[in-house]
Amino acid sequence: MINKVICVCCKKDASTFEVSTKYICQYVLASMYVVLVPKKDYEYFASLNLRKFKIFSEDKYEHIADALRVKLVGKRFGWYFQQFIKMSELDEGEDSDINLIWDADTIPLKALSFERNGKLFFYQGTEFHPPYFELIKNLLNEEKLVQTSFIAQCLPYRVKWFRDFKASLGSDIDTQWYQKLIELIDFKEISGLSEYETLGTYAVKNFNNEIEISDNTKNWYRYGNSLIGSSDNFEHYRNKLGKKYDFISFEKWDKRKFSLMKKFFKIHCWYKFR
Repeated sequence: MINKVICVCCKKDASTFEVSTKYICQYVLASMYVVLVPKKDYEYFASLNLRKFKIFSEDKYEHIADALRVKLVGKRFGWYFQQFIKMSELDEGEDSDINLIWDADTIPLKALSFERNGKLFFYQGTEFHPPYFELIKNLLNEEKLVQTSFIAQCLPYRVKWFRDFKASLGSDIDTQWYQKLIELIDFKEISGLSEYETLGTYAVKNFNNEIEISDNTKNWYRYGNSLIGSSDNFEHYRNKLGKKYDFISFEKWDKRKFSLMKKFFKIHCWYKFR
């Protein structure tokens, strides 16, 4: 069983997250569920029905925030900061424990298992962003190791793996692991770091016999807003979507236009034509 489910959320995604918590707690069995939110949003999140989730303030990682602010990352600060929060939260539990990063804007559609045949199971996506792998090359001395992508809305990770990852970066009195990683990010790039690609690559390199990588990139769906409008409509389509997908994401940037015909086939007729 999962030790801890880790989510990071802000107010703009809160409505989707409130829906998601019902199904995360139902379909992803874990000993604990945590969400980290901006201090200014804490009371708002406390007013929501987040089921078993415990709410914590991001102030817990103010030391990492300070290290990022030095780089003057501007509007991308929050995007980078949430990645470091997720990674830091992996470092809790016994070495053998499994913690799960789960994107707050993603809703599971059925019971999910991240342990298969004694191995951790990694969902896969299709994204490829070269700057992520330039950092990985500098950090781990590795190229892209899989044809698919670890950017798939969720990532299970053993506590020991993350502790080994931190140790591989080295640390001393003056420099911590997150500072060394921040120094390698090319902030001239809009997106210069992916925690999913970085940790996934590290797992393939060092724990390959302990993982199973999905050969299917179509068992989850990223464009929920385009498909059904928003997470407000999730209940209406949940059963139909659950016949094809394991989970669906509702990302704020997703404003693609689908024709009515395409939506019809994706939601209602997939089982006839897959």
